[in-house]
Amino acid sequence: QRQMERLVIQLLNQLQARLSGQKSRLKEELLQYVSEHFSDTSLSLERIAEQFSLSPSYIARYFKEQTGHSLMQHVDRLRLARAKQLLRETSLSLQEIMDYTGYIDKNNFIRKFKKIEAITPMQYRTLYQEKIKELLDAPEKGPQCPNEEEPHGIL
Repeated sequence: QRQMERLVIQLLNQLQARLSGQKSRLKEELLQYVSEHFSDTSLSLERIAEQFSLSPSYIARYFKEQTGHSLMQHVDRLRLARAKQLLRETSLSLQEIMDYTGYIDKNNFIRKFKKIEAITPMQYRTLYQEKIKELLDAPEKGPQCPNEEEPHGIL
């Protein structure tokens, strides 16, 4: 009797460990898939669920349970992070940035951006460029030498 109980407990522990490993692997696979496809305008909960042969409701519940936010919120975060990078590092138009980040509707994109950043995408770009110019134009504030004609250790 006791030997049978130990065997059942051991089997249940092994099963739980295997399921836990599969769940962890699923989370990593979902994160990887979304990070590779977030710019696809047709990316949706249904499409992701289909890709993993799981139901949309299971994927949604599982992702939120694992990360604390919804799968589509994660997609939006990735898209907005990429949009901010493109705004800072390129001179692409707003439409081109939307094309690169998976947004279709300009008003929706601006609304989501403004909700997170409290300014529009173009205001974000302008402020960033002004900050960079300000930093580049600012005189160096290094240590001052007592004798301006002959700095210590340079001549």
